[in-house]
Amino acid sequence: MDELALSNQAISEFDEIYNKCISTGVIRHLTYTSKYPLFMFLNYVIENKNVLVHGSNNHDITHFEPRDSSLFKGQPINAVFASSDGVWSLFFAVKNREEHMSVRNLCLTMPTKKGKKRYYYFSRHDDEATSIWRDGAIYMFSKDKFKQGGIRDMGL
Repeated sequence: MDELALSNQAISEFDEIYNKCISTGVIRHLTYTSKYPLFMFLNYVIENKNVLVHGSNNHDITHFEPRDSSLFKGQPINAVFASSDGVWSLFFAVKNREEHMSVRNLCLTMPTKKGKKRYYYFSRHDDEATSIWRDGAIYMFSKDKFKQGGIRDMGL
């Protein structure tokens, strides 16, 4: 995916959405209605508002607790996952986890003159699946509440 290049109009709209709905904490559920793709808004706030994002099929999470999971190479971990990448979190927000529990995923980044270029890998095994996608939710957290884990950039 190419680097995020936003117009001044998009930046102004994203700041307005963030300031009115997200930073105040007043609106718990926000229906995104911007003409700009949601991943652009998420990547903008990640890069400019000191947040990480978490995608889930569950719209009603009020408290996050670490859960047992595994990293890309199968290493067990007990954690709450949050990402510095909007597309990655959107995938987990809208992927039907009730029918498709097993997913291997990876996001590699390459440093560029303007920031980072991202490359994604998603693999699923679900021959009997009837519905791959569903509605989802994105949760935002302060970066200060997390520490980086998993596979770090490989310096390719």
